Amino acid sequence: MKSTIEHTAVASLIVGLGFSSCLQDAVIARPRDGGADAAARSPLRVEGELIASFERDEGEPEAEVRCSLRLTLAGEPVSDARVTLESDSGALELTENNGQFSGSQTGYFARYTLVVRARATEFRAAFSPLAPHRIEAPIDGAMLRASAPLSVRWSPSGAPEATIEAARYAETPIADTGAYTIPAAALVGEAGRVTEERARIRRAHSIPLSEFADGSPLRVIVVRGARFSLDAR
Repeated sequence: MKSTIEHTAVASLIVGLGFSSCLQDAVIARPRDGGADAAARSPLRVEGELIASFERDEGEPEAEVRCSLRLTLAGEPVSDARVTLESDSGALELTENNGQFSGSQTGYFARYTLVVRARATEFRAAFSPLAPHRIEAPIDGAMLRASAPLSVRWSPSGAPEATIEAARYAETPIADTGAYTIPAAALVGEAGRVTEERARIRRAHSIPLSEFADGSPLRVIVVRGARFSLDAR
């Protein structure tokens, strides 16, 4: 007689309009054959990234989401799985290439379900990703004087990881406090010219998808920037 095992992990922290900084809902693994013992012998592990970029050209959808995953079953790479990412936009089926499952879609949603069907195991993980941030300063399209410090502000904040970059200021890890000042030395511009620049904030956290899947980590990254002009005339 076949049996079904359900492993459930629940976390309650929810940020913004349904977005979360951790796993929100049940994570369920169901063996299709062999019962509980087969499930114990074949733990499915999922590792990868979900990146939401809010930097598309004007007139295009605001966000593009890219998902990239690698799977292992009983320690061995899995390439013959069916992997889908479900959201309010529908089901996105990821394409396998050299052991990497990937795909992209427009829109960033408050809730996703990752479904992986591989051999005798089906893995489902429902989660709420990191809340998207907005750049409050500088205002998009602002004209700024070169060789002056730049105050960058964004909201919400509080992610476990964050980086900032702008003009000649290379990507730098920072605390996600919602504010950071880029030093004047990184904003010298080009003498006698106005140049187009961008301040960019990346915020990230990792979601453990399931105890059944050996704590499989899904890294969620949200990227957003603001364009500005740097006047060095």
